[in-house]
Amino acid sequence: MLLRKVVQEAKLFKQHMDYDKKNESGQTLVALLFFVMVGMIVTTAAVMILSTNSLAAQKLSQGEVTRQLAESGAENALLRLLRDKSYGDCPNYCLGDTLNIGDDSVLIRVTTTTIAGTTTITIDSIATSGNFVRKVEVVAKSNDVLTPLSWKEIY
Repeated sequence: MLLRKVVQEAKLFKQHMDYDKKNESGQTLVALLFFVMVGMIVTTAAVMILSTNSLAAQKLSQGEVTRQLAESGAENALLRLLRDKSYGDCPNYCLGDTLNIGDDSVLIRVTTTTIAGTTTITIDSIATSGNFVRKVEVVAKSNDVLTPLSWKEIY
């Protein structure tokens, strides 16, 4: 009788253990799904951050190229003024040049003012590249020697 009771208890214990094992396999699946979801969220966030940074770097680079184009236009105007004294001889304002470099363009405007034999020359160089526009202003004076006084980007 005691042996029968022990065998019965053993069967009940085995049934209870089998039931717990079935529940544990479901917990493993839930844990696996949780970790996969967390991994996907982290990966998606990293890809979004990388694409945002890449776009910002591209725009910064394009703006810098446009600024350099504007400075090149101002340098071109100074060189033309050195080579040709009549380049800036217009009453108060004249259009210097329009330079086309691929799809980009640089508009150069020259303004001259003469007071007491000293000519003040203002060069505005406006570069356009895609959606970016940059403007550089150079102020120079001339008494037979061309001397730049200021060079700045206008916002």
